[in-house]
Amino acid sequence: MTSPVMIKSAIDSVGEFSSVDMTNDPRWFIDFMDNANCLPDHEIINQRLVEVMAPLDYKRILEFGCGTGNDIRHLVEIYPEVSEIVGIDLSETMISEANSRTSNDSRIRFEQGDGKQLTFGDNIFDGARAKLVLMHCDDIDAALDELIRVVKTNGKIAVYDHDFDGLIIDHPNKNLTRKIVNDFSDKAKNSWSGRQLFSRFLRHGLINVTVESISVNLTFDLLRFMILGQKDINDIPLEEKLWWEELAAFQKKGCFFASFIGFLVVGTK
Repeated sequence: MTSPVMIKSAIDSVGEFSSVDMTNDPRWFIDFMDNANCLPDHEIINQRLVEVMAPLDYKRILEFGCGTGNDIRHLVEIYPEVSEIVGIDLSETMISEANSRTSNDSRIRFEQGDGKQLTFGDNIFDGARAKLVLMHCDDIDAALDELIRVVKTNGKIAVYDHDFDGLIIDHPNKNLTRKIVNDFSDKAKNSWSGRQLFSRFLRHGLINVTVESISVNLTFDLLRFMILGQKDINDIPLEEKLWWEELAAFQKKGCFFASFIGFLVVGTK
């Protein structure tokens, strides 16, 4: 059980995914993920994650940071011949939710686990994936080492992460917009994870490494949840409150625009 001392009173931003079980409202993260997965551009990410892992003859797949298991349930439909897909997540809450949403399918297994110390033996999986996960890790290099270790020779590792400095918001107040984006980026555990994936893959000895950028266009509500978390807009500085009110007005007029850049990197062991 989580110690009450560790529980935070409120969620400051979406950058706290490594602390889901230590917040007083883990459900907030589940709802956020459900809303984010409804964005059309997330379907593009999911499709590209499948395509870059080709050929599609995988029997065992590891999904690192599986969350509620949404992607795993999709993978089972894509890979009818797969023998096992294992989802790992640091959060007990996420694993419980994933199990509750998944029908009795012997090919799917969810486990709570730390990415820096996977419990699997060497060369177990045909491929491994991580979507929007490494950017929340305490030690990205250790987690990547583990992903590589458990994948068979010639197996593929595919990772998609955002770059927090790549949050683009169309607003006439450039200076304040830059400040808000920088403050949001500074809260992230690994704000430059996306742009660093390519060099990390190379340093870890993966071959045939490729990288592509995929930008996710955001809704106003999702942007607000991302940046403010559970903060009441009335509790932020007046200048920032007016900034948000202007964005809300743009939303009503149908001219709101914000996008979040990320990078999909795949390499072969």
